[in-house]
Amino acid sequence: MASDMHTHTDTAITIRPCVKGDEQALVLVGQSTFLEAFAGILDGADVIAHCQRQRQHDVQLYRNWLALPAMRLWLAEATPGGAPAA
Repeated sequence: MASDMHTHTDTAITIRPCVKGDEQALVLVGQSTFLEAFAGILDGADVIAHCQRQRQHDVQLYRNWLALPAMRLWLAEATPGGAPAA
């Protein structure tokens, strides 16, 4: 039986303000957004290297941003389930 994941359309997206503890989700979204934007445009090794660089999409970077009173980060999540959505 073939997977029908690519035709699944029942998932809604909820957008909410980020809070402490969302750092891992933000890292994943940052990396996946870069991958989606540049796959097929940039060399694959360069895309991977960018995503793996500590300063590009690092837990501590997002943790620092979340601690700044003037900084607002938002997260899109799939409903149901709460998985981050890019």
